[in-house]
Amino acid sequence: MQVCPLCWSRINWCESFSTHGHADGDDCVHTNQVAAVLRKAGYWVIIEEGGLHNSIISEIGQEEIPGELNQFYFDNKPPGNIVGSTDPRTVLPAEVNALLDRVFGSGVAIC
Repeated sequence: MQVCPLCWSRINWCESFSTHGHADGDDCVHTNQVAAVLRKAGYWVIIEEGGLHNSIISEIGQEEIPGELNQFYFDNKPPGNIVGSTDPRTVLPAEVNALLDRVFGSGVAIC
């Protein structure tokens, strides 16, 4: 389980999907670390800079056929998903949840 190298707190990966995560951006923000784990596993990841809030992972996809990206996480995909406001555990594929839980421990949604 990874911890933050600055504050030594356990990284709650779900906060990297919440606009108000990481104390609304005032705490140590771990979104880049979570994105790095996803990218290393072969996923395509877009981070939306939060401005006044937390930076969040706003899009995730996977190249299934060379040159073709299958996006499976962004606004309204899966249906009803609102990026930054939806519990990521309920909308991300099971294998993504399992990967992030394995690396960071079981994430707790704050949405």
